[in-house]
Parts: sequence; C-alpha cells; structure tokens
Amino acid sequence: MILKDFAMEGKEGQMHTSAHMMVKNLAGSLALVTAKEPLRNQILVNICSLSIQNGFPEHNVSDEEIQQVTADNLDVACQVIEKVATDKAILEIDISLASAYEARRRHCKHTNSTFWDTSAMAASHYSGMLPNPLKLKLGGLEPEQLRIYEEFLNQQQQQHQQHQQLQLQQQQQQHLQPQVPGLDAIRSPALAKNTPNLTVGSSENANHSINSVSEALAQINSLAGGIERLVLTMTVESLAEIDENHEIRGLINEILQMLRQANPTLKDQLTLTFAQKSVAMLYQSETKLGRDLFVSLLEEICEMTPKVAHEVSQWLIYAEDEVKICIFLGCPRDS
Repeated sequence: MILKDFAMEGKEGQMHTSAHMMVKNLAGSLALVTAKEPLRNQILVNICSLSIQNGFPEHNVSDEEIQQVTADNLDVACQVIEKVATDKAILEIDISLASAYEARRRHCKHTNSTFWDTSAMAASHYSGMLPNPLKLKLGGLEPEQLRIYEEFLNQQQQQHQQHQQLQLQQQQQQHLQPQVPGLDAIRSPALAKNTPNLTVGSSENANHSINSVSEALAQINSLAGGIERLVLTMTVESLAEIDENHEIRGLINEILQMLRQANPTLKDQLTLTFAQKSVAMLYQSETKLGRDLFVSLLEEICEMTPKVAHEVSQWLIYAEDEVKICIFLGCPRDS
C-alpha cells in the first residue's frame, strides 16, 4: 500500500514518516486487542495463586485489593507489549521499504526531474480509475492525501486518551463491584495446586523476561545509533583498517556480548530483532565502511542461531538485485 500510494512521491522523509505512523497504529492496536484480556486473566490468576502459596489467608486479601493490583499492573504490561510490537513493526517496514528509500535518495542526488516508481505503478491496476481526490499526481501526494496517514497518529493519541479516561472511571467504580466472577474459583487451593507454572520463581521470571526484552532492545538500539554516528565521522573504507582499541569496535563487541549472554528464552527474539535493524542499516548506509561493518555484524549474528541465519538469508535473497550489487561492490568479502 505504501509503495503504491507513494509511487510519485520523491521525498524519502515523507514516505518514511507516513509508513511509521501507519504501522505504529496498526501494530500497537493489534497487540493490545489480542493480549490485554489474556494478560488481565493471567495477572489475576498469578496474584491469587501466589497469595495462597505464600500463606496469606483468603480473608486477609480482599477482592477489591486483587482487582486494584491487577489494574495497576495491567497498564504497565500493556505498554511494554505495545512498545515491543510497534518497535518490531517499524524495523520490519524499514527493511521492506529500504530499497524504495534508497531509490528516492539517489533520485534527489542525481536529477531534478519528477520521481516515478515504474514498478509500483505497473503493479497498480486501478490507479487510473480513481477519482481526482484519490488519484496520484506528479510531484507527490497532496496535503489532503497525506492526511490519511496523519490520521493514524491522531487515532493512536485519541485511543490512549480514551483508555486513560476509561481506566480512571473503572477505578472510581471499583468499590461498587466487590466481587469478580470466578474469583472464588481462582482462590481455591485445589486450583493453586494444579498450576505449577505459577510459582513465585516462574512469576518473577516472567516479569523479568518482559523487562529484559525492553531494556535490552533499548540498550542495543542506543549502541547501534552510536555506531552509525561514528561511521559518518570516519574516513577509512573498511572495518579491517580500524584499530582494535577504537571506540567503534568497543560498541560492536558490547552488542555481540549482550546477544551472546542473553537468556536462552530471549536470545532468538533479541538476535532476530537486531538482525532486522542491521539489515535496514546495511541497505541505508551510504559509505563503504558502513556496509562493511554491518555485513560483519550480520556474519557474527548469523553464527549465533540457525533461525536468525535463515531469516537473514531470506531477506537478502529477496532484496532487489540492484541493492545486492551495491552492497557487494561496497563490501568485497570472501563470503
């Protein structure tokens, strides 16, 4: 859809921003719709089970308190899930559109003529039949057409505001709802004995896993950003020319160490996410050093897990030939 809508849009930044606004809204909304209620029920079960297993009599923990703790933690957990989903969606859309971004960058550098994506136009059989307000025009999308993508961002902001208001109303009305259907069943010792996965250790590990994913991704993205900034300031053309004690090698080693030492249950997810980012940066890099560096990173990453190696191979195989030739010429490697 993005490629067809922006087939005559020569501004890379406009296409980039609009794509991000669309996928952030769709991915975030889908994640919340599919995860919120199961997550609420799981938190409720965990709290009741843990209170029983740790010797708290049922009459000492009221239903209202359990509901309140569930509500307090649900929002935080949903925010983490939404953030991870939107971050992953942005990485994936950037990988999908990397060659389109590059085509627009080259066009802006080498010509002043109107941009025209022939492959996208050829794939669109209906563009000539659209009414004028929706029809593509030379020079790019008009403000009225771009507003469709801006509405994705507005809807997301409105949804967050409505959600906050709803949560406030629910908290104010909780004293009118002393009982939760099924809560007595959750409290029962029989159920607690039949839920071995809800032990104190496993609950703590689950919370730790969520936090670890979020924190690790934030740290890795920060380190990758530092690498990108350093690459732009350097004049050498290959990673082999960089001294072993240089700051950029320290950042690379820190990223690889974080991935290698990650919890086994998280390693594939973290490694795959950073591989996506590395491929996106490889496609977008305008220097030989940048391409050489990200190819080297991808080689190291692919050696960590077979799953990631397979995914990276597929991304590179199905990339446009022009992009692959550019990468190869920029990074002459034995592989």
